[in-house]
Amino acid sequence: MPCCKSIIYICMICITCMKHRGDTNELRFMLLYHELGYTISKPIGDNAKYDVIVDNGINLERIQIKSTTRKDIHKGSDAYSCLVCHGSASKINYTKNDIDFIVVYVIPEKTWYKIPVEEIKGKNVRLYPHRNPQKNN
Repeated sequence: MPCCKSIIYICMICITCMKHRGDTNELRFMLLYHELGYTISKPIGDNAKYDVIVDNGINLERIQIKSTTRKDIHKGSDAYSCLVCHGSASKINYTKNDIDFIVVYVIPEKTWYKIPVEEIKGKNVRLYPHRNPQKNN
């Protein structure tokens, strides 16, 4: 049974469904990287700041996985926007001590971005999956 049938909506956001979406996209990422030949490890529970560890054969990479469907359509923008911080009340940026990469899945475009945490400036990233990858910021 879908999770949305048995919960209360707060501010039009279904928290349970957002958790379900996050879990689903973590599984998508793990399957993709497994199929590419990487070894994937997942911490038990939600106590780590990273979602998975990827063994690339040389290093272990701590990965935080985010996803978005939010397209900024105001002011003529064609970018997707994604919140890339943590904490429920006060949003805190990730640091190199927390994770190595943030991976963002742009759901409508079925496109993945792997961004080194030190390149993240601010609490949001803007992504342009239909443009040349070198022009994203």
